[in-house]
Amino acid sequence: DGTPLVAVVADGSWCKRSYRTMYNSPSGMAALVGYRTRKVLFMGVKNKFCATCARTKTEDKAKNHQCFKNWKSSDGSSAMEAAVVVEGFKESERMYGIRY
Repeated sequence: DGTPLVAVVADGSWCKRSYRTMYNSPSGMAALVGYRTRKVLFMGVKNKFCATCARTKTEDKAKNHQCFKNWKSSDGSSAMEAAVVVEGFKESERMYGIRY
């Protein structure tokens, strides 16, 4: 269909160290980088925790805020990186008119 294909390199990380066990990081990120250009084409973050929401639960006061919690705790931390990479692939055509 004429849509350009671009080779990318994907890498991700968690904010909590784990060695083959305890995959329970509260947040994770991933980035897609153009193989030839070495430019960041997509970056995303998944968070299981929001400090404002956590405080609201203990204080029983609902505060209007920009919540960054975008990952269910039940989904597990090990899938965060993959979810961001998939999101980047899905958004590539809309954002840049290319496919990875």
